[in-house]
Formats: sequence, C-alpha cells, structure tokens
Amino acid sequence: RHLGSPNKPDLPFAERKFSEPTTTANAEMNRLVNALKERMADNPDKIDGWLLLGRSLVSLTRYGEASEAFKNAFKIEPTRAEIAASVAETGFMAEGGKFTSDVRHYFQMAQKLNPQEHKALYYLGLDFAQQKNYAAALQHWVDLVALSPAGAPWLDTVRRRLVDTAAAGKLNISDFKPRFKA
Repeated sequence: RHLGSPNKPDLPFAERKFSEPTTTANAEMNRLVNALKERMADNPDKIDGWLLLGRSLVSLTRYGEASEAFKNAFKIEPTRAEIAASVAETGFMAEGGKFTSDVRHYFQMAQKLNPQEHKALYYLGLDFAQQKNYAAALQHWVDLVALSPAGAPWLDTVRRRLVDTAAAGKLNISDFKPRFKA
C-alpha cells in the first residue's frame, strides 16, 4: 500500500502554513461586534445590548470603545454602580493604566452609588497609592479584603499592594479597620 502522493512536492510539517485559531476567532468576534454595534445604533435604549457590546469589546482589548458602550448603558441606568465601575475600568485600560479625570469621576460615582463596589475600592485605592496618599489607599484595600469572598481572584494582588503600600508609607496595616462587613 502506498501513502501520500508521490507526484506532489514535499511539504514538511514545519513549513506548512496554518491559520491561527485566535486570528480566526478574533475575526469572527470582530464581525459579531460590528453587527451588534449596528443593531445598537437602531436600538440605543437596550441596556443589555450595550452591556454585551462592552464585554465583547473588552475581550477584543478595544477598551476605549468598551468604555463608550458602558457609558451608554450607564445613561440608561445611572443607578448601577457596577456599570459606572466598568466605564471607569475600561477607560483606565484605554489610557494605558492612567487615571484621568473621567476615569476618577466614574470610579467615584460607582463608590457613591455603592460604597462596597469592588472595582471602585480597588482602583481608587490604587489612585490614592500613586498619589502617595498611603493611608487612604490602605483603607480602601482593607475594606476590599473584608468584603471579598474567600478565594476571590483579586485577593492576592490586593494583599501584595497592602504590604507594599504600608511599607512605602511607613504604616501598620493592623491600624486600619474595615468599614464594611461581608
């Protein structure tokens, strides 16, 4: 029995060209996101569509557009802290990890709407730490640790930041008591 095609040129495995699954998946996701954007232009009052669009854009690392989608959702339901926090978080990522007045505004709005909003506590703590307001940063993060469910994926990061920030500010973490209970 013969295998292969003896009349065809060699095509070693290492030299074969394969389309990358992530590229194909991203192309399909971009197509779906663009279709959703068009639908949202026709149905701008559908909060679920804006939230889906925002999350989809995040998965494509299109953070600026995601922030705008979340802003549209927040305009529809301006009492939802988690949406304000998503506006701010994606805005922060779009700015390359920088706090702008817009980013701060939405994190502060999220915390005003829900003082226990996890993302707002984390990022406002980070903002305070960067401004060398170490006590305020520690308080936000102590609160976040107290509110977080056991095993929350962010806890290790927050605890590292607590230790580093306490050292930078020459503060004792145990001097800070949580303002909230889980």
